[in-house]
Amino acid sequence: MKPTMYLLVAGLFFACQQQKQITAETTSLKGDWQGAIKNDFHARSRFISFEDSVCTNSQPWGNNLKYTIKNDTLFIQSAPQDKYQQKYQYTILKLTNDSLVLFSDSTDGIPAETIALKKIEKKNTVKPSAIYFASGACFGTCPSMYFEIDSARNFTFYGDRFADPKGGSRGKLSAAEYESILNQINKLPLDSLQEFYRAGYTDAQTRAVAIEAGGKLIKSTVYGSEKEPVELSILLNKLMHEYEHVSLKADTTVTLDYFSKHPAAKPTTTLTTFPEPKN
Repeated sequence: MKPTMYLLVAGLFFACQQQKQITAETTSLKGDWQGAIKNDFHARSRFISFEDSVCTNSQPWGNNLKYTIKNDTLFIQSAPQDKYQQKYQYTILKLTNDSLVLFSDSTDGIPAETIALKKIEKKNTVKPSAIYFASGACFGTCPSMYFEIDSARNFTFYGDRFADPKGGSRGKLSAAEYESILNQINKLPLDSLQEFYRAGYTDAQTRAVAIEAGGKLIKSTVYGSEKEPVELSILLNKLMHEYEHVSLKADTTVTLDYFSKHPAAKPTTTLTTFPEPKN
């Protein structure tokens, strides 16, 4: 009887552990989540996007961070630029198809926090014929670049100040990367999307996107990151790093004039042109 009882107890224990286990393959975790950061000044949006093994969040240097899950705990590795290489730990209090609640314990003087997030859903069915992106320089480190992605996934790139590579080049996006961009575009709140968003601080980077679709041009330019909808933040953040996923070959036929004179690309090259704020 004793061996049988041991097996029964072990089986029950294993079953309980299995019910609690959440893995990196958990379908409901993958996707884009949004919530709010509250402080003494104002509330602003935050986001975290999960892919198969990496995630991206709204914090500086929060792009393509490796993550793992063990039981009910989420571990996120800090960015490669972090010399301390920290691993941030969050307890998963709740995970459903549309709701994620994380708990971050108090560490290094940072107070404990419960983070409530909801999944971002698709809001439109736009099918772009071309996508244009541009970014301006800031602090002498932010890369200034311009690129176009057509519906065949061709990637036309021009790197300006602090960009690598510099000058004109061409490449091609993978089908998976292109589909990921389309997925973010389909989450944009097009009915309320504004052409300009400007943060209330200075020395920030300007980024712009223009999307050709169905004979129309959808465009938005953002200075800093404060006023724009979180869906636009996620898209711009993804586009900002898209060149890192493309094998680029130098092409001297690609010049800045191509973007500054192209009717659809032009909105992304006038990065410093903002309407005056209303008093």
